[in-house]
Order: sequence, then C-alpha cells, then structure tokens
Amino acid sequence: MFIKYRVAGTSEYLVIRGRGIEGIKICKKALIWPFQKYFYIDMLPFNYSYRMDITSADMLEFTVSIDYTIGPIVDDEDALIRYAKFRSKRRLGVMDCVIVNETRSVAASMTMEEIFMRIQDFKRGVINNLDREFSPFGFQVYNVHVLDRPCVARRCDYSAQPGKPSSDNKFKYF
Repeated sequence: MFIKYRVAGTSEYLVIRGRGIEGIKICKKALIWPFQKYFYIDMLPFNYSYRMDITSADMLEFTVSIDYTIGPIVDDEDALIRYAKFRSKRRLGVMDCVIVNETRSVAASMTMEEIFMRIQDFKRGVINNLDREFSPFGFQVYNVHVLDRPCVARRCDYSAQPGKPSSDNKFKYF
C-alpha cells in the first residue's frame, strides 16, 4: 500500500476514481492513494474513414468516401467527465453506427443535385447531426471531408461518351 505520484502526458488527462472521490476526478497530476484506481485518457482527435453506399431523396443510390475527425470537447470540464465515463471497447462500434446513420439521414433529405452542387451544405448537415448525437458523450466533430466526388452506384463512368447506351450496360449513363 504505497502512495503513487502520477503525471499525465501533454495530450492526456489523468482520471482517478475510488476512495475519497465521489464519481471521478480529472487532472494533469495527482497523488494516487491506496484503494484508488486511475487511468489516462487521450485528448487527441481520431479519424474515421468510410466508403459507404447512400440513398438520396430522389431514391438514387450512390457511393461516397468520407473522413470524419472526432475528438473530445476539451474546454468544458463537464464534457471531459462525460468523455472519461464513455471510455470503453464498445465506443468504436457505437460511434460507427451513429456516424453511418446520421450521414445517411442527411443524404436522404437532399436530392442528388443538391448533394453534387452544395457539398458544403451536406457536410454542415452531417456535422450538426453528429454534434447533436455526440455532445452527451463529450465528443465533438472537428471536420468532415468528402474525399472524392460522390459516385452513383454502378454509374461511375463520368467520362462516358455521348451516344446510345447498350442494352447490356444500362447503368453507364445518368
């Protein structure tokens, strides 16, 4: 039973729970007393990359590659406590489901033309929806980056020559 002195790294916080602490305590350095447990939480944002099939409001299916940068809300102590409590192995699975579902819901509210012409509105809508879903867990969305032009499923030949489409390849033209 020894007292330990622990210091968090530059991009980390020390989370302490146990004897003498109600709930959890978040700090950069602390003495860890007997019967107290501690762990470190990383404050760096993390990236999620997806290539997903989405359906627009006009019922056209398309494929898009999107990168999301998501991290903890650093300037709010209450949000840090929520972030520390959400530390689990299931976090990635839960976040995957939320990201995919919210992106699909934004795409379903826009027509294909709106998505192509106003990609910034699409990104803003995804960020707003994800922020609303993740703020109870202490996360925020820093960036959503659409990597390439959305590709209509099985119709990705943007350089298609004008002319009559063949009957065996009816998906080559819009």
